[in-house]
Amino acid sequence: MDGSTRSGGNTVLYVVGGAGLLVVLAGCCVVAAALGFFVTARSEAPEVRERDPVARVPTPAPARGAGPSGGSALGPAFGAANPPLVTLGLVPTPTSDRRWRHIEATVTRARGPIGVSEGDTCSFDVQVLDRSSEPGHICRTFAQCSGVRLFGEDFPRRTGFFPCQLYDSPFGVAGEDLEPTQSADAGDPMFQIDTRSMTFTAADDEHGRLGAAFLVVARIDSVTPR
Repeated sequence: MDGSTRSGGNTVLYVVGGAGLLVVLAGCCVVAAALGFFVTARSEAPEVRERDPVARVPTPAPARGAGPSGGSALGPAFGAANPPLVTLGLVPTPTSDRRWRHIEATVTRARGPIGVSEGDTCSFDVQVLDRSSEPGHICRTFAQCSGVRLFGEDFPRRTGFFPCQLYDSPFGVAGEDLEPTQSADAGDPMFQIDTRSMTFTAADDEHGRLGAAFLVVARIDSVTPR
């Protein structure tokens, strides 16, 4: 083989080798670019954190018949718009007038299917019994509004008693029984009266003599001796 043939052959080899090298380099560039894009994409991806669990704090159920400040509640029958009665916190007060107190009142709030509505009138006596008891006396009443007996009865059980305090000037009475019936075999409705604030409240749960939960609040219009 002469020199020109050898030189031409070398040229072909150089061209083929260079082309192959370019192909290899191009492939390496493609791989490198792909790796670079993958790494960059991972580094820029937003970090996703697992959400912290929400702490659930159980709400304790209120004790039946119990209210704040020594008061009493009827439970969920009347909802949050009806706060429990709070005890009057009566203290013994000297009094000489032990006559019964006759109450005339007007219903300002009524709930429950017992036949009493706002605007109905109430009329009843508060009897003052002879025996003494804290905060001063024992009273009894047959409170009724619109002809419906709300508190107190003689049959089948004698009920309607509550500790009370008498007032001479102005003539009046205050007392309370803050426990609802709670059982078909015992107890009586809740009752609270205070002629100092000229209000009285009667309420009960579904176990009472009326067979339905109810709440009656009334404005006392007059207190007269009997």
